[in-house]
Amino acid sequence: MSEQEIKNSLKELKETVDENVANLRQKLAELELTRHLIVWHDNSSLLNHGHHLVMVAAIFDPAFYFTSAEMEASGKGKLEVYNIVERPHIYIMGRCNPSEAETIAYSETRREDLLQLGDKIQTEKGNYLVDLMRFF
Repeated sequence: MSEQEIKNSLKELKETVDENVANLRQKLAELELTRHLIVWHDNSSLLNHGHHLVMVAAIFDPAFYFTSAEMEASGKGKLEVYNIVERPHIYIMGRCNPSEAETIAYSETRREDLLQLGDKIQTEKGNYLVDLMRFF
């Protein structure tokens, strides 16, 4: 990309552009390869039975995902990309008492998965994605 294309891309993402070209190129690459994920935990009772629920969703970021306007301009039709990206997915759901002793039974699975967050995911172009997690 040319210097002006990089600056225009960063301006669209509401980022500052007062650095040298090498720094701007690196900044844009980091933004485009970082995916933000949210994890939501809930221990609830339904019909006198405890449930442990963990859900995961991505946070929409125009640096990482195409916007609705970009999808429409590329001929994909009118899509609400924001809604598709941020749709939550059930990660763990288990029936248990709301006691700490039973909800801890799921922590080994969570620990194994958290350790795997360090595993690198490679794109088709050979770049590696970075996942950042937010917990709620």
